[in-house]
Amino acid sequence: MLPPPGCPPEPRAAADVRRELRVAIAAAAAAAAETPARSFAALVAALQGELDRLGYNHCPHSYHHPVDKRLPFRALGARAAAALHDPAPVKCVEAVALALTLTAGAALPLAPAGDGGVRGGVLLDRLALGFRSRDRAGARHRHVVLALCDRRRGDAWAAVGLSRRPDLLGGQAPGHLPTLSSLVARYAVGYRAVGHVLEKVRVGFPAPHSLRCERRVSWRRLRLSLSEGAAAAAAAAAAAASAAGSGEAGDDQDQAAAAAASAAGSGEAGDDQDQAAAWREVAAALDDFASPPPPDEDAPERGRRRRRATLASLASTVLSSSSPRA
Repeated sequence: MLPPPGCPPEPRAAADVRRELRVAIAAAAAAAAETPARSFAALVAALQGELDRLGYNHCPHSYHHPVDKRLPFRALGARAAAALHDPAPVKCVEAVALALTLTAGAALPLAPAGDGGVRGGVLLDRLALGFRSRDRAGARHRHVVLALCDRRRGDAWAAVGLSRRPDLLGGQAPGHLPTLSSLVARYAVGYRAVGHVLEKVRVGFPAPHSLRCERRVSWRRLRLSLSEGAAAAAAAAAAAASAAGSGEAGDDQDQAAAAAASAAGSGEAGDDQDQAAAWREVAAALDDFASPPPPDEDAPERGRRRRRATLASLASTVLSSSSPRA
């Protein structure tokens, strides 16, 4: 529940919030065990509600609880816990650090138990998802959210975060987005709605779950560049999937991408196909990077797969720079 306007939020302990998140997951799983997506949606809603309780810091700088991305996860969690104990509005980076801390060790139930509880669980995948955009005046803006993935029955993606723009907040369609690229395409729609052009997408490795971990959080392991037409193609693919009600781009992605590129002003069928191809390259690199390793995949093969995703990101950068601007 949000505090009344003008009233600061009440101090809370990070352990209490994590306990409430576990209770929300268990309640949703026990009430509707036949639809596992509901427990994931309950987690996303509760986590986004906790971030909304703090609110977004509209000041140019963070003075209250600044977050240094170079800190190890243990120190990052301590900063986030302080933000709950002494609450104040936060920026997007601080909101991601807080969400990482609150979801540390969060597991989604596999099956209902006979006593009304749940049995087993799968740890949640959490990745930092960053964006760089350009407004109508040419100024560039950066934003970051936390991407969440439920891998119990296939992949289901959502995101949590804070922004000064309602279209770029978290809570993006939990349980209905099957791939990371579809989540990025959903944000491309939000950027077009606020008059921005999405230029870059950055994705990090899955964050650790132990609050005692001394390893740094990976914020930007994969870097992808998008041309203006490719970003328009991504937004059109997400809009077409949302209109179809399935959340998947599927075979309609090429048609929607071509229509978006044409609407952006390319005017030629060849240019439309180039923009659609550029977005397909970016989407393939995102999904390959975010796909879980096979159970029998060893560490060297996992490293080779990650390197292939990085090479694909370089290829998409070449495509975006060589394709004509819309």
